[in-house]
Amino acid sequence: MNDQLQLTSVRAQEARFGAAIGRSGFWLLLGTSVVLGVLAVALGVVINWHIGFLMLPTAIICLLVAIWWKRRLSVLPPAGSSLNERLGVDVLARLKPGMSLQPQAVWGALSDHWQARFFTNHLLLSSDLIASHLPTDEAALAPALAAAAQMADGQSSQIIDIGYVVAGLLQ
Repeated sequence: MNDQLQLTSVRAQEARFGAAIGRSGFWLLLGTSVVLGVLAVALGVVINWHIGFLMLPTAIICLLVAIWWKRRLSVLPPAGSSLNERLGVDVLARLKPGMSLQPQAVWGALSDHWQARFFTNHLLLSSDLIASHLPTDEAALAPALAAAAQMADGQSSQIIDIGYVVAGLLQ
């Protein structure tokens, strides 16, 4: 498994874009496309079909982006066996390009997710305490991600989700 984390890959960019749209953005896009479609038909019937056809492309674009989010960006299926192709959409969306790829920074990016809070609540540890005990060396992230991949493989999961990454960081 390739253990180089690339936050500028197409898959990582899709994850961040999908997180930016989110479920509320999906419903907004879908509602906008329906309203514009109905408005286009109404204007076509009442005034002129040429006016109605001007709104139709915007409605179709909103509908296509909503379908793209629902079918691809919200799930972002694994594309292969390397680390970048297996990381979950939540992990990729929270890790930003240019951030320091060391355990303490990765914990800071993931610690507010419900799976990380599950660990802190059940271990009765605060997030700050865990962050203070994690190394700041970039070389220390590779073994944590390898452990996360090994745990995901042990559970026959193709996706390395936040829970696996947090467990790998805490090892």
